Amino acid sequence: MTIQNWMICLNILMRKNNELIFKGKDMMKQLLCILTVMISTQVFSQIKTDEGQFQIIVKGNNTVTVNNTIVSLDELKGQIKQHYLKNTANSYVSLKIDSETLMGTVVDIRKTIQEVLELLWNGVAMKKFKRSYDELTESQQQKIHQIYPRKYKIKT
Repeated sequence: MTIQNWMICLNILMRKNNELIFKGKDMMKQLLCILTVMISTQVFSQIKTDEGQFQIIVKGNNTVTVNNTIVSLDELKGQIKQHYLKNTANSYVSLKIDSETLMGTVVDIRKTIQEVLELLWNGVAMKKFKRSYDELTESQQQKIHQIYPRKYKIKT
């Protein structure tokens, strides 16, 4: 399913007697993906400069490229980690997707980014607080997010 098809899913939500009606198979999964993209785009709107940008481009054949080089998800994971380690608070990921890109590819890339962030967050948590990230208070987690923020920009 392409990005355009996923966006059409927004139009499938309808109100009837103040209840949401979901139509179509796997609608909850589709809605979750759509909301994730919308939230990510909104989070990025707070970023003012292109400093610290890590750009990922996904073509219609679901080929993932970084700096004009085709990469696997494992290679992408290592490159994202190196980028965050170099740029810390200024880092963000720019994901440019072709209209023919499958949403599953976008979800896989977002999972990869999240895995990198969780790895970095756990490292800082252990170093600063001697506990895993999940065991920290919300305030402590926010301090870690200032070091390694979760910022995305998704363009089609």
